[in-house]
Amino acid sequence: GDVLGRDLLSRLLHGARLTVGVALVATILGFVLGMAVGFSAAEIRGRYDDFITWLIDVFLSFPPILLALIVIASLSSDLWVLVGTIAVIHSSRVARVGRAVAMNIAALEFVEVARARGEKLTSILVREIWPSTIRPLAVEFGLRLTYSILFLSSLSFLGLGIQPPDADWGSMVRENMNAMQNHAYIAVLAPAFAIAILTVGVNLIVDWLGAQSGRGISEELT
Repeated sequence: GDVLGRDLLSRLLHGARLTVGVALVATILGFVLGMAVGFSAAEIRGRYDDFITWLIDVFLSFPPILLALIVIASLSSDLWVLVGTIAVIHSSRVARVGRAVAMNIAALEFVEVARARGEKLTSILVREIWPSTIRPLAVEFGLRLTYSILFLSSLSFLGLGIQPPDADWGSMVRENMNAMQNHAYIAVLAPAFAIAILTVGVNLIVDWLGAQSGRGISEELT
């Protein structure tokens, strides 16, 4: 059990639902927002692209943990505030990557043909640009998901993440730190190892996707 005598395995399983669930939802929202901003900037260009690039640079200039601490301390540690904060932090980085990828695709002939047909911006982004960016952005999604897990766990360890009576793995490490004095290391090491195993597993999947993406592109070129 933990320092309060609660079943450690049950809390690990319950914490997995919140840790993975919140991280996944935040990553998906951040990805959707980032891709919409990055793709539209690559397609519209001009002053809009300049403004979006400037806005992305402004967001990237703030340390993510500091930005999250300001937002959460100002609002609350509500679940949706956490999700929204992590999503916004992700969106600026996804927008930069998405814009770079979309800029190359937007210059290709089939996109030019779509413009010549008079297709609307939404149609060009969804039908023409998005399908061609799935492979490189799938790798980026895996990296962002790993970051979300570690970032949420860090916030919870600082006491600004998931609040009691709910628990995620980061808050479990913080709550059981006193057990180290009594040599009850398992209460701290179990959630810490769970975070490590999950992030390493996601990274291995990302590496595999990156290898598959590179192989697929080389096959298309040949």
